[in-house]
Amino acid sequence: MIDPAIPGLERALDRDYVGACVERVLGLESGWTVIGCEFEKVRYRRGQRALVQFRVTGRGEEERQWLVAGSLHSGKDGRGVAAKLARLAIAPAPGLRSMQGFDPGTEMVLSVFPADRGLPGLVEFAKGRRVLGFRPEEASVARYRIGLSATLEVPAGFLKFHPSGGARRSHSVGLDLSRIAGVDVRLATPDRLDATVEATFVRRSPGTPLDQSGRAIEAAAGALAVLHRARWDVGVPRRERPRRRAHRAASWIRTVLPPASGLLAEIMSRPDPPGPSSVVHGDLKPEHVLVAPDGSVTFIDLDSAGVGRPLSDIASLYTRIEDEGARAALIESYDRSAGPVDWSGFATEVGLASVSWALFHAQRRRGGWQDAVLSTLELSRQVS
Repeated sequence: MIDPAIPGLERALDRDYVGACVERVLGLESGWTVIGCEFEKVRYRRGQRALVQFRVTGRGEEERQWLVAGSLHSGKDGRGVAAKLARLAIAPAPGLRSMQGFDPGTEMVLSVFPADRGLPGLVEFAKGRRVLGFRPEEASVARYRIGLSATLEVPAGFLKFHPSGGARRSHSVGLDLSRIAGVDVRLATPDRLDATVEATFVRRSPGTPLDQSGRAIEAAAGALAVLHRARWDVGVPRRERPRRRAHRAASWIRTVLPPASGLLAEIMSRPDPPGPSSVVHGDLKPEHVLVAPDGSVTFIDLDSAGVGRPLSDIASLYTRIEDEGARAALIESYDRSAGPVDWSGFATEVGLASVSWALFHAQRRRGGWQDAVLSTLELSRQVS
């Protein structure tokens, strides 16, 4: 379902049209021709703004791929056009420079980012840093959030390019967390900072992403209990974050899947649960919990860490675990490690986390995404 309140969105989702637009932008680098254009996802705030994302393949002297963001702003009396042209005039963060263009047919700003190791800033970061033990050609893309951040894998660990100011903040948060957590819990925090290219470096941690075996779940729950005992007097407040994220996600889901509106209204009407505040990871999912063969646990990707409700972490992990037995084991193991735990507000926490996770399915629109959204939202009804 397309939101009619955003002019040009339907056309901006046409692969052939976007491919032609991108080809004009790539004309800034002579010799490139678009040979493939695959839709990845769309995000928008109803009646305000849309961001469509494509993966484009081009051919010149060699074959390359780019990630393309098309940004549409609605607005009356030309304000939408003015906003886009103003945005086009602002240079992106140093580590994520891109080719940009403006398409008058849809009033869309196009940003074309390299989808390979040719990220600006990588060579500068590697230069003179032999201690990291890598050459630029050894880097590969581990994750790319278009226009926001990029994570590159190198032999010794991971380089993360942040939006403006983000590298210094991430490094500062990592230092604070290391001080308060000490040696009781393993945290993969940045140990190098280069503010000139907005990049941090995190050393590789032992272990593999959390699976759904009982031993791994028990180890993860025990490590979370240790993390939640820490107190962070100057940490970033995160108590409101689960609701803010769910509110934004709910607005989007209602637009693309009206049958979910009743469930969303039920979830969002619940008051925030009371409870103590402690250190929270803030973006917990199985990929962010590494479990080593000896049972030791390391938490990674701590950019969202702060002070919040500990059960919000448990709920975030709970909604992303598919096996019902593994979810029950997570609750039982955490209660045993951190107990006594007041679970009275857990259904609300699961509800908020489920809305954010349902957005993942709605944005990617893979086969059966409607059922995946609804079944995810139903999780909070299953929590007693």
